[in-house]
Amino acid sequence: MSRTNRVKATKTAYYHVVSRIANKAFLLVDDKAKRVLLNILHRAAEFSGVDVATYVIMDNHFHLCIRVPENKNIVSESEVIRRVAVLYGENYKNAFVNRLNDYKNANDMECAESMINKMRARMGDLSEFMKTFKQRFSQWYNRYSNHEGTLWAGRFKSALIEHGDNLKNII
Repeated sequence: MSRTNRVKATKTAYYHVVSRIANKAFLLVDDKAKRVLLNILHRAAEFSGVDVATYVIMDNHFHLCIRVPENKNIVSESEVIRRVAVLYGENYKNAFVNRLNDYKNANDMECAESMINKMRARMGDLSEFMKTFKQRFSQWYNRYSNHEGTLWAGRFKSALIEHGDNLKNII
């Protein structure tokens, strides 16, 4: 059976998002794991250009209320580089900038623009944000706890929240 496409608004919208740990396991009982999850959540949100309006982290799942702004403006190159540093750190950012400058110095503007556009494509989109967030946390958690196998149970669930009372109840 094929996947159902997600409902995505074309304007600024709020989404209620839920994701569970595989096998309903209680893997988020550790305060350190919850702190790291929050840290990665906020870094991934800043990289992606979304806002975390509110959240709840349970021992085996989490709920988020995410505001995804209307994506009218193309993120500038300098802003892409700043966001790369937020998510991946200074060393990765420096390597990214060095490779970008190598392309520019070789007058290969197509490759330079392609690098920037690949990062831009990951910004301003709920699915890309969740992929980045869950992937980064999974990598950390698997190293931290010597966990093997998948961490998350399938796709995250999301519901578009209408403005008004529904939004007030979530926030």
